[in-house]
Amino acid sequence: MSKKTASSPYLDRKLLLALGALFILVSIPLTVVLSLKRPSFAPQAATAPLQVSSGNDDAYQLFGGQLDRTGAWVRMDCDPSGNFSADGGFRFTNVTIPPGSTINSASLQVYVRGTDYDDPNVDIFGNKALDANDFATEQDIIHRSRTNASVGWVATGIGSGPKSLDIKNVVQEIINQPGWASGKHLAVLVYSRGCSSYKAFWVSSIEGGSPATLTISYTTPTPAPTANIKANNSDGPITIGYNSPATISWSSTNATSCSVSPTGWSGTSNLGISTGNLTSGKTYTLSCSGAGGSASDSVTVNVSPASGGGTSGGGSSGGKKSSGGGAAAKYVETLQMQVSVPYLAGKMNLKMEVSGVKKELEISGDKKGYSLDLKDANLALNKEYSLVITSDKTLVKKVKFTPTAASTNLNIGDLVLGDLNQDNKIDSKDQLELTDSITEQTALGDLNADKDTDSLDWAILLTNFGKRGD
Repeated sequence: MSKKTASSPYLDRKLLLALGALFILVSIPLTVVLSLKRPSFAPQAATAPLQVSSGNDDAYQLFGGQLDRTGAWVRMDCDPSGNFSADGGFRFTNVTIPPGSTINSASLQVYVRGTDYDDPNVDIFGNKALDANDFATEQDIIHRSRTNASVGWVATGIGSGPKSLDIKNVVQEIINQPGWASGKHLAVLVYSRGCSSYKAFWVSSIEGGSPATLTISYTTPTPAPTANIKANNSDGPITIGYNSPATISWSSTNATSCSVSPTGWSGTSNLGISTGNLTSGKTYTLSCSGAGGSASDSVTVNVSPASGGGTSGGGSSGGKKSSGGGAAAKYVETLQMQVSVPYLAGKMNLKMEVSGVKKELEISGDKKGYSLDLKDANLALNKEYSLVITSDKTLVKKVKFTPTAASTNLNIGDLVLGDLNQDNKIDSKDQLELTDSITEQTALGDLNADKDTDSLDWAILLTNFGKRGD
């Protein structure tokens, strides 16, 4: 009697889902985990490996003026008679080092022909140019503009094969030139010194098969701070009614400290502070500093004469709920919100509801500040409300607030990605939804809105696994 095995139409699907989930977990590379981290503005170390890449990018020139850029060897000889003395040059293209970088090392490596040609007696300079010409365009080595910095290389019998020397000070002077930009070309010039006896120094050209290389290790510059100050969410100048307030807000990047004059307010950002009632115009200046320097920005608030009405934010508004014209506001007109979705790369739509009024708002990963128009909501000031925020991929967020002005600031904070089945929690059911979406390549599982449903979305879900909404 043979054994019979019970079969369920769901067993194969569950097995495939489990295997699929396991495959995704195993295949998530370390780079995905690293990509989920917030960007760092600290200086970064990097290396630029460069090589002579064209026959016009290395050459030598005899003291008599003859230039050779096609031979197998670049000669840099010292001859007391001057008849056979020669200077060499090497050009390196597309040097992707940002301006302001610090050169940690710059190893120039050449391939020495043999033991009869291994007596360097030279000084190494840089061609002091923002974008060095090749040796076909500028057929001259001897008279090219040189850097002040140089490195001497004087030795006897260094042997054949690859030999290197650090010329970081030479490269640093080139990078420090005003107008330098990543992607420019640089040239190294090698001049023979005076000598009492013949010294030969021959190295391979690109035609010889072992061209010169230049490996540069550098540290990118610390980014400079930025400062941005606004009055009533405007860059200004604005005009307000006599004896009425304005709201000053500011933000910065790469700053460790900021202050606002003449008030003395401090902090690297602020969603809004009231100026108090003003009877005369005033200019507010934000000054920020950080490791990369300092920055400042100003905004001017003008005040209408006592006998006339003013406009807020450079425009006029009418109707019984207007906050202009010096009349006291009675209702909320706008919510100035700060909201973000960690790991969001593209755009997504949020649904918002307050006191029965429903609104929709499109947000993006590169922006935090948004304005929600509530003029038609009839929300009275100085009363508590609850704002409910939902989307098809985030947990529900509820924020209570009490508006005290027609334009009210509200910090919503972060929304949490991962609730694909909309039960307000992130669990194994969402994992199954995402596995299906990855397998079938549907947009449902594209949590970060980068138009790909992949292991990055899986990593986001794992990061938020177990969280619940409000």
